[in-house]
Amino acid sequence: MIVRKVLDMIKEIIATGKDVAEAQANARQLLGASELDDVNFEIIYLGRKGFMGFGAKPAQVRAYIEVEVADREPRR
Repeated sequence: MIVRKVLDMIKEIIATGKDVAEAQANARQLLGASELDDVNFEIIYLGRKGFMGFGAKPAQVRAYIEVEVADREPRR
């Protein structure tokens, strides 16, 4: 009898964009996730537009997704 364990692994990325929506889209792309995948987001920094472009700072989000990884068969 072969028993395989399924482990949860978390893929995580910090992405930036001119606003939060763009940062989230960039994070999805970097993770290789589609719109249907269950990606969790945490806003690190909302960003700032600045004055006439000076002092602008991009928005930052932390994105993570749980991926199932099958454990290999035990060696004998």
